[in-house]
Amino acid sequence: MTDKVHVSFGRKYRSREMSVARRYGSGDWVQPSAERLVADSEGELATGALNAFDESHSASSLDVTIDTGEALVRGAYLARDTTTTVTLPASATTTLYVGWQDGVRDTVIIGPASDFGSNDPKTEIWTIDTDGSGVTGTSDLRALGPTVQADSGDFGAVSAADELTLPVYPTLGDVSTTLPEGTQVYVQDEDRIYVEDGT
Repeated sequence: MTDKVHVSFGRKYRSREMSVARRYGSGDWVQPSAERLVADSEGELATGALNAFDESHSASSLDVTIDTGEALVRGAYLARDTTTTVTLPASATTTLYVGWQDGVRDTVIIGPASDFGSNDPKTEIWTIDTDGSGVTGTSDLRALGPTVQADSGDFGAVSAADELTLPVYPTLGDVSTTLPEGTQVYVQDEDRIYVEDGT
């Protein structure tokens, strides 16, 4: 298993990972599984897209599996490239979090709140319901992708004080050419929201 946390205690500065943490540092969110947020500059993480801390379970087991993923949690970029098994209590509702251990280098934590210390940053990813023998239901709490604050623009029924979740691209040249007409995207280097016009 490989965990990465930028910035964490005793970690060398890596500009690629740190620029992601600096750029997206406000808000806690999970990178969607369609693409990699950042390639590991040290080459220790698995290559290719990770799986957004997706969840799998069985109705006959109290174990749930949380898949690989990347996230930004309290201004730090974190990644885990192996699955994590969490054993849940019977007949309970348990919220699972992803976060990192404060004061320890490269330590990602995935589990209930009791797995985290009082200073360990975390964000909710799943709520799992169990009966006496297994999982009976799940609720996805992941914030997939960064949230952009709408300062101005015509967004229909959305007011300027509301938050929008938009696909985010580093430059205008990075925006997909296959987006449906009307899709809104945020371009970071221009600090601007664009709407696909179908051309």
